[in-house]
Amino acid sequence: MTEKLKKDLIQKIVTYAQKNAPKKQAPLLLPFIQQYYAHAPFEDLSERSMRDLYGAAFSHWKLVEKRAPSEYKRRIFNPQLDVDGWESSHTVLMFTLDDQPFLVDSLCNEINRLGFTIRFVLHLGGLKVVRNAKHQISETCVNNVTKGILIEAPIYIEINRQSDPKILKDLGESLDRVINDARMAVEDWSKMEAEIYSALKDLEQHKLPAQEAYIEEINTFLRWLLDNHFTLLGFRYYERVLEGDHLALRLKPNSGLGVLRDTKTSRKVRYYEDLPPKAKALSLSDYPIILAKTNTRSTVHGRRYTDYISVKCFDDEGQVIGERWFIGLYTSTVYNSDPKDFPLIRQKFHYVLERSRLPENSHAYKALAHILKTLPRDDLFHATADELFDLSIAILHLQDRRCIRLFARKDIFNRFISCLVYVPSDDFNMELCDRIEAILKKSLDALETSYTTIFSDSLLSCIHFTVRIDPKKPQIYSLSRIEQEIIEIGRSWKDGLYQQLTALLGEEKGSALATNYKRSFTAAYRESFSPQIAAKDIVCLEKLIFESSDLQTSIYKSVNATAETLHFKLYHRDTTVPLSDVIPILEKMGLRVLSEQYYCVTYQNNHTAWVNDFNILCTPKLAFDIKSMGEIFQSAFDAIWHAKAENDGFNALVLSAKLPWCEVVVLRAYAKYIKQMGITFSQDYIEQAICNHSNIAKLLVHLFLCQFNPQGEHLEPNIRKQWIDQIKQSLIHVASLDEDRILRIFLNLICATVRTNYFQTDAHGNHKPYLSFKFNPSKIPDLPQPKPLHEIFVYAPHFEGVHLRAGDVARGGIRWSDRREDFRREVLGLMKAQQVKNAVIIPAGAKGGFIPKLMSINLDRDGIQKEGIRCYQDFIRGLLDITDNLYQDAVIHPKDTVCLDGDDSYLVVAADKGTATFSDIANTLSKEYRYWL
Repeated sequence: MTEKLKKDLIQKIVTYAQKNAPKKQAPLLLPFIQQYYAHAPFEDLSERSMRDLYGAAFSHWKLVEKRAPSEYKRRIFNPQLDVDGWESSHTVLMFTLDDQPFLVDSLCNEINRLGFTIRFVLHLGGLKVVRNAKHQISETCVNNVTKGILIEAPIYIEINRQSDPKILKDLGESLDRVINDARMAVEDWSKMEAEIYSALKDLEQHKLPAQEAYIEEINTFLRWLLDNHFTLLGFRYYERVLEGDHLALRLKPNSGLGVLRDTKTSRKVRYYEDLPPKAKALSLSDYPIILAKTNTRSTVHGRRYTDYISVKCFDDEGQVIGERWFIGLYTSTVYNSDPKDFPLIRQKFHYVLERSRLPENSHAYKALAHILKTLPRDDLFHATADELFDLSIAILHLQDRRCIRLFARKDIFNRFISCLVYVPSDDFNMELCDRIEAILKKSLDALETSYTTIFSDSLLSCIHFTVRIDPKKPQIYSLSRIEQEIIEIGRSWKDGLYQQLTALLGEEKGSALATNYKRSFTAAYRESFSPQIAAKDIVCLEKLIFESSDLQTSIYKSVNATAETLHFKLYHRDTTVPLSDVIPILEKMGLRVLSEQYYCVTYQNNHTAWVNDFNILCTPKLAFDIKSMGEIFQSAFDAIWHAKAENDGFNALVLSAKLPWCEVVVLRAYAKYIKQMGITFSQDYIEQAICNHSNIAKLLVHLFLCQFNPQGEHLEPNIRKQWIDQIKQSLIHVASLDEDRILRIFLNLICATVRTNYFQTDAHGNHKPYLSFKFNPSKIPDLPQPKPLHEIFVYAPHFEGVHLRAGDVARGGIRWSDRREDFRREVLGLMKAQQVKNAVIIPAGAKGGFIPKLMSINLDRDGIQKEGIRCYQDFIRGLLDITDNLYQDAVIHPKDTVCLDGDDSYLVVAADKGTATFSDIANTLSKEYRYWL
């Protein structure tokens, strides 16, 4: 069907030409057009207009119409409608010359080498014409004429458009050289064949007894080359001479043939002493033939490095008197046929198989024979039998093993290193080839590299790299180190994951997790993270499952990260974490979020987990060191996320002052009390003052810890004074008066603190969810009058409370306040009123109050009551925490008064009904109990 469509299209072009071509040229032009498009793909022709198809053929006709014998003509141009009568979006290359082999592939190879893209190719190889005395075509498509027929080769090529005249000029000169090389190789073909026959005759005439074992095989090899197994491209003859005291090969004048015909720029003398040791030894031996590779790529037929065959010439006494050098390319037949029947190579096959001592019908024997057959042909031709044995046996030992191995062999002239890299077939891809090539090129200091791939039904695929090196430059490299680098980049992601997990968790647990997670990660995740990172992520993901945790975190630095950038990961079950919940926390800690990526992890039961990776920036002054600060930072984030700590500006002290979040809470609690004192500074301003002087903040916390740590030594007054003096000395450098005042208030409050529950823990050893301070108000100069005798402040993220007592023995109640900004003022007023009210009963008054901070407008009545009860209970616990622990579980009888403090002050608790412990009172809000505080 396609052929019919193409015939119809060509007929339309001919019809178009009949109407538009010059009448005198039409009889010759029309048959030319038919043959011009006879072998063109229909798909390419159908995309073009009649005008452009006719224009291209007519333009080429004008180039072909008149041509002298053996003349080579070309034209490179960009067709334009107003100049040429047709147009093309590509640059057009037109050639015409005598038909000969290798023309099209040689031109195309050179165009590709220069980096141009071929869009369209037409080749009229075998165009038969008859020309007159003026070298003009007089007949085309001649069938019956037997005299005067010329067979020509018009070639039409389109490449990606080039408008720079210099580029077009250089392109034309390069293609001219290629055409010239191809013409010389074809013209001298018979002469080069004759030289091979001369070499055969010479070897037969001067065969020595010592050479009889292998001379016949060499002769067979030379005849085999002529049997369509070797494309001859060039020849030269070198005579062995003595140049001074040095043995050398001297080029025989006018001996060059083919692409080696021109000897003007060639070395006339080549000294043996300049050769590498192995090449020198082989060249000086009486072994008649040398097979190797040149360091020059062929311009004819293919862009491969040309093969070099040197056949030595002997005199009647068996002395080497010269060498015949042949260069060319082994044909495709050699690369596609079974090499065990090739002369010379079959001897190596037999040697390797015999030396292996494997039973002939065994699986290993057959596998070894198969390995030899599939080795690169260059290695078979150029490696010694011992080298082939070592290589093939090593490859045999790889069978059925999933691994990565490198084998390398340097040629005797030190021009090339042949590298065989075996990788698991299911891990093979072109990107891996390119990455291995980059390693070899760098490690071996290569001038040029190329590779081909070898596939089989084995678990392993082979990549053959040809690495061209500088023979004059010493090669210093470690194959084991190079192999290790290749293993690192070639190991599949899942193999790497298995290795990392087993190294991290042991083989049993690691392999089980590797199996569970081998299909859990997306391609995007595998592209972004190494197996080493993934193994650590799996540890965190497992904690989500087995620790019933809703969030896990990790922090790390990427390989190419700057000193100020780092990554922070969140692991969350079922859903990804909202950015609006995370970014404010990080920003309050003094960090800036640059970007975020999230990845879904799917388990075998179709449940999911999410990994959010944040790229964050910290200011240089923070000097974030993951080893020392990573755990502190993650612990702080976790506490803020789970509402154990508030999200405010104080959290910047975690990084700037290197304070754990629980120590930051101390400063936050004091700041909340400062607000209740009636100080006019806002919360933000207090945070800024503290964070601007993180060194002083750290000193304040240290003073607090040393002053109240029950397990530490008692802080002697003079030592305590030294700490205070150090803080005051630091305050001298505070430039802002407001900030100085704020920092001094913090210092005064710590000095006025009598007792705290900071060091008390719950049953699990964790910090309690609230923090209590007992103050001596007389030591706080900024407190408004009247100052109570004793004061307790309880802080928590979900509530704040204060208890004021005017005397050692006092009576009063607890109030649920709704005045968040100044509930202490409210409680102070009530304490004064209670003092007057109870003057007859108890000499002094007392009053307490708390404010829930997490009341939501979405809570119903039961929710509000539940939150209020929680705050009330924690407030009572906070008050009891800083009493004498000896009385915590004491039984209270009706109307009993119990001394709770050990400093001659009293907290009076009376039970109306029955008996109860203080723990009972703290754990219930029943009306059966009434608190007189």
